[in-house]
Amino acid sequence: MEEYELVRNAAGRLVPTVVNGRKVVPFKGVNKYRPIGRKASPPIPTCIDYPSDG
Repeated sequence: MEEYELVRNAAGRLVPTVVNGRKVVPFKGVNKYRPIGRKASPPIPTCIDYPSDG
């Protein structure tokens, strides 16, 4: 079994760094993290890609 640690996320909750054997990124806050990767073909869109006024 893989070792993991608990870290505090931006919401103040303790969350594990590994879930179901995969490393995860704890919530860092709004517009603080940009995911890297693709779902099928296009890059993953995020709120950072759009203006804050909608």
